[in-house]
Amino acid sequence: MSPASYLTAPPRVASSSLAPPGCDPSAKLRRVLLYVWVALGIAVVAVAGAFASAVTRGLQAWRALARFRRKALEAVDDLNERLAAVDRNVARAGDSAVRLQRAQADLQASLAGARVLASGLSEFRAVLAYVTGLVPSK
Repeated sequence: MSPASYLTAPPRVASSSLAPPGCDPSAKLRRVLLYVWVALGIAVVAVAGAFASAVTRGLQAWRALARFRRKALEAVDDLNERLAAVDRNVARAGDSAVRLQRAQADLQASLAGARVLASGLSEFRAVLAYVTGLVPSK
């Protein structure tokens, strides 16, 4: 065998993979192509399923975000209403405190007058006891 024929000849182990004489050489190629097409179909279905799943999850996330925003804004509005009510109550409490201070001042003035009257009454009793002490008793 010449060196040139050695380079062009198929290896000895390749004889089993070559089509036997009389057999269609594209038969194995058709079987391989069938496997490739099946695998490609499965891959396309898997990619389409993953894309559909991602779109579904994205839509769910978007709806959850919108729901959260709506609830958060409702909560902020409710909080603003409650703060306004607290502000009104604080204003009323301030007015009540002013009235209470006025009433307390009036009470202190009345108590001062009552102390003066009580002091005058005790002086009168003392004078009355002194006068009755001078009168002889039987």
